[in-house]
Amino acid sequence: MAFWIAMTPLLHRVLSLPRLLRLLAPNGASGEIQKPGEGSEEDLDHFHRFIQALFRPGIAPFKHNCFVQSLVLFRVLRRHGVPVRILFGLREAGDQVDGHAWLELDGVALWEKANPREAFVVSYSAGGESDMMPTDES
Repeated sequence: MAFWIAMTPLLHRVLSLPRLLRLLAPNGASGEIQKPGEGSEEDLDHFHRFIQALFRPGIAPFKHNCFVQSLVLFRVLRRHGVPVRILFGLREAGDQVDGHAWLELDGVALWEKANPREAFVVSYSAGGESDMMPTDES
């Protein structure tokens, strides 16, 4: 896991998002999960707290952001058999565009104070039947 925590911020700078997601997910971002299992709510919270602790200032060698944290959690949870989806959304914020990344399990956003779908338009997703991933590497 430490390898992915260290490498994900670097890999997302040189790989396209579809390629990075295929690399992070066990059998590709849309593929079958290797180990069947749902993961208890306690297990999910344990993974989340662990990843958050690693992203604290002074611990990780990079700035915390929802993009990298969601990618790492996507990798860890999918490897442990939890069928999470990763979503990327956009919204207008004045003259700028704001982005957010989050995970969902059974259509419910994980570890979010409010449902991100109410504030962001989903522009890309992976890990589920209704993925919005392109099939070729453009």
